[in-house]
Amino acid sequence: MIKSWIRRMTRIEGESRLIRDSFQKYVRSHREFVDIAEQRAIVLMPEQESAWKVMFGLQRLLAERQLLRFEYLLDRDESARPRWAKLSDIESRVEGGWSETEEGELLRASQHYAKMSESINAFRGKLNAQNLDAQLQFLQEDSHYRRARFDLGDNARTLGKEFTLAISKGK
Repeated sequence: MIKSWIRRMTRIEGESRLIRDSFQKYVRSHREFVDIAEQRAIVLMPEQESAWKVMFGLQRLLAERQLLRFEYLLDRDESARPRWAKLSDIESRVEGGWSETEEGELLRASQHYAKMSESINAFRGKLNAQNLDAQLQFLQEDSHYRRARFDLGDNARTLGKEFTLAISKGK
């Protein structure tokens, strides 16, 4: 009985580590893309630098929020731990599937999360997305940007396949 429990806990810890590592790589890949996109935007349209800094700064904060929400979910007790089949399931859960109750709990539990949420709201207040629409279309035509976007998608697919394969082996 005890050996069975130890094997089960070891498997759960290994699965949690795999899920955590995979999602962190997934978000890191997105951050790398954001860094390249920001650099290209500033090179191509330096007169809009402050607007780009706000837009891409917001993207970085939103990625950080995803990670903090994800850690919160993963660290909950085992019975509450969700099962994810794909990395995109995690992303969907920490964005669209995030509840007001969870938000309140995490705001109370983490001063860092609370400050980051305030920063997100401040950045959103500064963001004038309508002002960047034409510039964003121009940026999306840049070959360096397109390459980075392609690499992001390619990396996400590779990480997703590795994640799905590893999770299916663990079941």
